Amino acid sequence: RSAVLRFRPQMMICLAGGLALREEDAAWLKAQGVVTVGITLSDPDVFDSVQSFAGNFDVHTSNALTAVDMYKDSGIQNTLHFPFGVDRSFVTQQVAVAERFQADVICLGHATAHPLRDGLMSAVHDRLGDRFRVKAYGRGWSLPDSRPVEGLDVLQASRGGLIHVNFPMTRAGFTNVKCGVFETIAAGGVLVTQRFDEMALFFDYDSEIGGYRTFEDLPEVVEGLLSDKAALDHMRRTAFSKLVTQHLYEHR
Repeated sequence: RSAVLRFRPQMMICLAGGLALREEDAAWLKAQGVVTVGITLSDPDVFDSVQSFAGNFDVHTSNALTAVDMYKDSGIQNTLHFPFGVDRSFVTQQVAVAERFQADVICLGHATAHPLRDGLMSAVHDRLGDRFRVKAYGRGWSLPDSRPVEGLDVLQASRGGLIHVNFPMTRAGFTNVKCGVFETIAAGGVLVTQRFDEMALFFDYDSEIGGYRTFEDLPEVVEGLLSDKAALDHMRRTAFSKLVTQHLYEHR
């Protein structure tokens, strides 16, 4: 409180990670004229814990439309949808090309995040691995030469992958639009992800991103995209154009 009285902020933001305000502290800040904002970035998985304090903020945001409805159903009316995007600096940064990260198909993330991931990427590798470079980066993958990456290697791996397979399943079993969607397209990759309604709010399936309906479809969808490089490049450029005109964080 002494810091608030000394600095006199107009707004206080609690950014994810379980950061929150007790009811009495939120009331005290309001009395000082401070607007309080809570930003939740891991919904709907964290809804059960966040709902107990979300109502203490003047404004609360959620990354998932499903969760916005869940808050409203529980009587919390201050929550807005604040979807992921990507920062302009992520798009414009210069990243050195690294041959070891060049690949036709990649998955950038941990296999340990969901039990189905490794099997699905293994199916893609089994079908395409004799003709195309299929790689996975992160923990828990059984694909050849898979390994975790960090720092500059993350950026080089992202820029080096032509098709990025994105799994929208969360640990708690929800289907979500994740930040990797926007990072893939910002890196110049082509996104392939499961078909679900919320994704269509951001990118159009078949013209801007690739989509599979069932897990069994995934290898075939990826193979079809790789068979038509002109169409693949058109998809990549069309999605990138939409990203930089609608889905940067400055637009959010």
